[in-house]
Amino acid sequence: EDLSNLEAGDYTIEVFDANGSQDGDDGCSATETFTITEPVEIEIVLDPDAPSFTNLTCFGDNDGTLNINVTGGNGGYTYSWTGPNGYTNNIEDLSNLEAGDYTIEVYDENGEIGTFNGCYATETFTIEEPVEIEIELESSSFTNLSCFGDNDGTLNINVTGGNGGYTYSWTGP
Repeated sequence: EDLSNLEAGDYTIEVFDANGSQDGDDGCSATETFTITEPVEIEIVLDPDAPSFTNLTCFGDNDGTLNINVTGGNGGYTYSWTGPNGYTNNIEDLSNLEAGDYTIEVYDENGEIGTFNGCYATETFTIEEPVEIEIELESSSFTNLSCFGDNDGTLNINVTGGNGGYTYSWTGP
């Protein structure tokens, strides 16, 4: 008479009393349909209405951000972030992040943080940093002065890394 461990869907019960029959004979019976629903799957997406994801401006900075939107489930979300170097947090949106992978576990009101019981979703985002700017002297085009008091020395450099679009500012005597 009772059912358990059911998935979402429609379940119809037909009940017959002592005067009824499942063979279609006249008698006393009742039919009822019940629908078991399930919430929409919890989904974690980057927030389209905010600067949702920013990588680091420069090598070694900690100015990355992650802003997420969570939908689905049964509401009442709790958050559990982990990241590089033991980083943890329990808020929805993050700022002042260093480079690395950040994993979010979101639980709704039926879930329990850290247990993977109930309704939850998980997602990993990577904050990247540009390659460190490197200045290299071209040894083949480096020349010292020919004679005392001359001004025929040269310094030629190659620059790599960073975000490109370099500007240069030399200082000297």
